[in-house]
Amino acid sequence: MKGKRWLILALVIILLLAVAFVWLSSDPGFVLIRFHGWRIEATVVGAVAILIAAWIA
Repeated sequence: MKGKRWLILALVIILLLAVAFVWLSSDPGFVLIRFHGWRIEATVVGAVAILIAAWIA
């Protein structure tokens, strides 16, 4: 039973990632951060990936 839950969870996550990829591929978005003369530009996906990496670290 536990194995089926993990399989269903993995499939749901894969499905959500696929939908997000299709949705963001048409318009990836734009994030601009200005801080003390610095200017950082990224796509939404890149900004989220950086935030997740910083949170994990």
